[in-house]
Amino acid sequence: MRVSDNGFKIVTGRPRKKPWEQKASLVIRLEQETYQRIRRLADKRKCSVSQAVELLIRTQESEKIEPTLPVDYSHILNKGGNYTVSQLLNLPR
Repeated sequence: MRVSDNGFKIVTGRPRKKPWEQKASLVIRLEQETYQRIRRLADKRKCSVSQAVELLIRTQESEKIEPTLPVDYSHILNKGGNYTVSQLLNLPR
């Protein structure tokens, strides 16, 4: 949000990613063999370790074990964004 009053400027907030653009971060413990397998796949594909893990998780076999379900973001999209700001700047003249 930008507010300007006679050359005096206030800039607040920062752009944030929408929930459907965000990625989750997690820490897991892996056996050394599994970790090496992920590293080899990342080297072969020339991608990051995170992308290699995601490739391994998104296989047909993993989908059979636990299918990927769509996430419902309707509660965020339907949120009312009404607010009121009064007496923002009371500067003596």
